[in-house]
Amino acid sequence: MRDQVIDLGPPQRRAVWAALAVDAGRPVSVPTLVGRVWGEFIPAEARSAVYAHITRIRRLLTAAEKADGVRMSLERHAGGYLLDVDPDRVDLLRFRRLAELALDKSLDDRARVALLREALGLWRGRLLEGVDGAWAEWARAHFGLYRVEAVVAWARLEVDLGNHERVIPQVHALISEYPLAEPLAAGLMRALHAAGRNAEALEVFATTRRRLVEELGTEPGSELCSIYQSVLRGELDGGAAPAVSPASLQRARPSVARPRSAAGLRPASPPPCTLPAGIPDLTGREDAIAELEQQCQRGGPSGGRAMVVLSGAAGAGKTAVAVHVAHRLRAAFPHGQLYLHLAGLSAPRTPADAMGQLLRALGVPRGALPRDIDERSALLRSLTVDRRYLFVLDDAADEAQVRPLLPGAGSAVLITSRRPLSGLEGAHRLALGSFSDDEALRLLGSVIGVERLACEPAQAADIVRYSAGLPLAVRAVASRIQTRPERRLAAVAAELAGSNRRLDLLASGDLDVRASIGLSYRALPPDSRRALRKVSMLPLGDVPVWAFGAAAPQEVTANAGTADGGRRRSGDRTAVADRGAFIVDDLMGLHMIGSAGLDETGWPCYRMDDLVRAYAWERAFEEDEEADRWAGSLWGSRAGITCST
Repeated sequence: MRDQVIDLGPPQRRAVWAALAVDAGRPVSVPTLVGRVWGEFIPAEARSAVYAHITRIRRLLTAAEKADGVRMSLERHAGGYLLDVDPDRVDLLRFRRLAELALDKSLDDRARVALLREALGLWRGRLLEGVDGAWAEWARAHFGLYRVEAVVAWARLEVDLGNHERVIPQVHALISEYPLAEPLAAGLMRALHAAGRNAEALEVFATTRRRLVEELGTEPGSELCSIYQSVLRGELDGGAAPAVSPASLQRARPSVARPRSAAGLRPASPPPCTLPAGIPDLTGREDAIAELEQQCQRGGPSGGRAMVVLSGAAGAGKTAVAVHVAHRLRAAFPHGQLYLHLAGLSAPRTPADAMGQLLRALGVPRGALPRDIDERSALLRSLTVDRRYLFVLDDAADEAQVRPLLPGAGSAVLITSRRPLSGLEGAHRLALGSFSDDEALRLLGSVIGVERLACEPAQAADIVRYSAGLPLAVRAVASRIQTRPERRLAAVAAELAGSNRRLDLLASGDLDVRASIGLSYRALPPDSRRALRKVSMLPLGDVPVWAFGAAAPQEVTANAGTADGGRRRSGDRTAVADRGAFIVDDLMGLHMIGSAGLDETGWPCYRMDDLVRAYAWERAFEEDEEADRWAGSLWGSRAGITCST
């Protein structure tokens, strides 16, 4: 006080003081104080020790008030204690206030940069110096991320004002602490470019890229790559912004009471990341990846969460793309990136079980998990609200499985599912289709080698065509080829041409097209499975909607009223089309067929790819009696189908 350092005493007392100061103006419960001071191993006398430290701290505050003339008190409050002091006397709280004031767009850039300079000037030395333990480490890592966001905003304003030389040493020093923070690298590159030091700017990019590849197995994000290209062209200007904007500070309002208390919450330090490793040879999907990155970073209305559903057929590569995007977005979601496999169509996890895994990853001990599912969901939202978490919910079964797992406002959730999950309000949806021929060939070449591909280009094209452009199928056949270097591609293509064995050949280890399609097939209602089997035997490329109705049992229309009060005969094509629409909804919902426009008479038509057709054909001969009587044109002529192939 009055520029004097007051000795608080032993480390535990300093920890009690720190635990109160970071929440100055708000009550802190005794269990929370105990958890912050002792962490996992709480002695029996912990509460008594806290009371003793509180008494001593009160005496110090009384002495300080007399010396400094500024009132500070430590009040008993609802099962805990509240440090009653002007928040501006706590450096951390003053930093947050100044950083948020700098977001006011009505201020000019000079006023805003002055606020950020003052805020960052409060970071003197190590946060919570002299305080050890898990909570202190968590707090240093946690609040350090807010410092990074403030530095990124400050650097951008300084460069815009022509003060690039001020930026370079400070950002360079901070990058040594956060070597994987792409926004810092972007800010440093802009400052170096403004100073005419383009070679150094390019070296910053190269160093950051090398670290990302070596440590995370991912390439830099689109923002950093854009700045790199602009530096190369000498075209960088104020339009190229780092990925973390000043607006992200507005969303960062942490409550450090959450990380740990004796009742159950402990810190997650460093921030949790449970993402699986990405696929090193991920191929194609550039447009989808760019769209997913953009949508995941776009908050919902009124500061809500960003929610993106990535759907697609079995084997389309949804998980690989989602994990790749999540790794690229780690810097944009500094508080954590959590992955959860929901096993949607095999053995769907219950929401309660899934929430338990998420909460444990966020630092909640197993014994402290609420039993009630609604309470678990509320705790999950409370722990993530106003923070930047990214959840990847992989292979979701339906909306009911997902809803309780959604994080609080400020975070983002990327969901993969074979279904579009149209009932999730406010979600952005993207469907992942088959590979183009070029993408499929690139994947094939990345596995077996481009030299081998170049020796038999026509046969390679046949292989990817027989794989129907399905990434899982291409990777499976490529893995088989890779293990048999003596085999020519022509022989593999010839084997695949025999459709009776195609699904056998599109399997390698756990890369199994038949098993993957089988999960979707078994998720269909019985009537839709039966219709799929029958339609698979039609010698048609595009199948009209009423053909699916003709293949379905009459009962499907029991709830599908008609405009004329049900007077149509079931054989009328319009009535049969009504029946087919229900079947089509089921099949489209699992991406087992795709839209093929209208036929010449105006009926909607649908297309089944060769692999789904081959699987359905197999099931027909396994499940249907005398399946051969439905084969080929015989059943088609009975249904009155005249569509051209």
